[in-house]
Amino acid sequence: MATKGIGSIGVRLRRDSYRFSVVIVLSILSATTSLVAAPISLTGGTYMQDFNTLALSGTSSTVPAGWEFVETGTSTQVNGVYTAGTGSSATGDVYSFGSTSSSERAFGMLLSTTFEGTIGAVFTNNTGGTITDLQVAYTGEQWRLGAENRVDRINFELNPTGTNITSGAFTSITALDFVAPATSVTGAKDGNLAANRTLKNHTITGLTILNGQTFAIRWTETNATGADDGLAVDDFSLTPTFTLPPPDPMLNEFVANHTGADTMEFVEIIGAVNTNYSAFTILQIEGDSGAAAGTIDSVFTLGTTDANGLWATAFQSNQLENGSMTLLLVEHFTGTNGTDVDTNDDGIIDVTPWSRIVDSVAVSDGGAGDLFYALTVLLPGFDGDPFAVGGASRLPDGTGSWVRNAFDPAAPNPGNAVNTHGALNQLAPITGTVPEPASVATLLLGAAILSRRRVTARSID
Repeated sequence: MATKGIGSIGVRLRRDSYRFSVVIVLSILSATTSLVAAPISLTGGTYMQDFNTLALSGTSSTVPAGWEFVETGTSTQVNGVYTAGTGSSATGDVYSFGSTSSSERAFGMLLSTTFEGTIGAVFTNNTGGTITDLQVAYTGEQWRLGAENRVDRINFELNPTGTNITSGAFTSITALDFVAPATSVTGAKDGNLAANRTLKNHTITGLTILNGQTFAIRWTETNATGADDGLAVDDFSLTPTFTLPPPDPMLNEFVANHTGADTMEFVEIIGAVNTNYSAFTILQIEGDSGAAAGTIDSVFTLGTTDANGLWATAFQSNQLENGSMTLLLVEHFTGTNGTDVDTNDDGIIDVTPWSRIVDSVAVSDGGAGDLFYALTVLLPGFDGDPFAVGGASRLPDGTGSWVRNAFDPAAPNPGNAVNTHGALNQLAPITGTVPEPASVATLLLGAAILSRRRVTARSID
C-alpha cells in the first residue's frame, strides 16, 4: 500500500468477484486509497476498453476488470470511490467523465492541492510467446479547463514487470502523454467534441515481456500553474506483438553399437530449422543393474539446427553404452557428468538438475534388474529381431515410431533404418528380387549362419 507523509493513513480496497475488503489505519497527515484488481489476460489480438461501464451518476468503486485507481492526499475525496461528473466541478477527484446521464464515459482525474489521482491497468502476457512491442492507442479528452493560457497534461507510463500501478520502476512514454487542447475559457468542456479531444497512438518497442509475466500501465497528473484541468482517457486499445518460442526439440536418431569398433556413435535431435537449442541437453543415464545405475554417463549440450532442423553430436568412440541405458533430452541442465539421479536405485528419478524432461528413450539389453527412466523402452525383440538395439531412428523424423538401425551399415536388413548422421532418417533400400519358394530353405539356412556371426561381432563396452 503506497502512503504519503509521515504518520499517514493507508486505505486499500481490494475488489474481486465476491467481495470488497477494506483495511483502514489511523492517520495524521494524508491518506492513500487504491483499488487492486486481477490482471487482464492478453492472449493475442487487440484488447479494447471504452469505459462505458463506469457510473453515470453519484460515486462508485466499480471499474472495468483489470483497471485500478489510486487516490492520495488530505482531501476527503481520498475515499476509495470515484465521482461521475460533467467537468462542472473543480474538486480534486478521480472521475467518470461524461454528459449528464450519458452512458458514453471516460476515465479521468483532476488534481488539486489536497488530492492526486492515478489511473491504470495491469496485464498478464498469456500469448504463449514473448511480447516485444505494444501498440497503445486512446483518445485523450478534456472535460474542464482550470486556468487559461498554460499547459496541463496527463502522463503515460509503463512498468514492464509491474504487478500494480503504484510500485516498481515506471518509464515515461512521452509520445502517449495527453496535453489538454483547450487553453481558453475556464470551466466545463465537452470532452466528446473534436476541439477538446486528441487521438494518441504509439508503438512501444524493444520490450521483453515473457509469457506469464505481468506488466502495468498508468496515467499520472502534472501539476499545472493555477487550477488544474479535468483530463480523461477513452476508447483505449492495446495490441501486443509477440514471438512464439520454437517447438521443443525431439530425439530423432541414435547409434550406440555397430559392427566393428564403435567409433561412429552419435545422438541426433530434430526441431525448428536454424534454431539455437543451447538451452537443451542430452543425458545418457546408466541402466545396467548395480551401484552405477542411475548415474549420468554422458552430457551433450545442443547447438544450432541446420536447414532440415537437425543437430547431431560429433561421432563418439565407445561413449554410448552397449548395454541398458536411457537417453534424456532436458532443458536448463545444471548438473554434471557423474551425477546420480536415482540415489536409491529404484528406477525413479530422485535428483532433477533440470527444469523439465522434453523427450526420452531407453534401450534394454535384457539384463535382470536393469533400470530405465523413459516411457519408451526398446527391448530385444521389440521388432522381431532378438538382439539388443544398437541404434534406432524415428520414422517419420521427430514424430514417428522408433525403428531399429542396421547393425551393419554396409549390409542392412530390409525394414531396418540406416545410420544417417546429420541427415533425414530413411529405411534401408530393398534390393534384389523376390525369391522362388524353392529357395526359401536356403535363405533360412543363410540367415541362421549370419545370426551366429553377428553374435560374435557384438561387443559390450
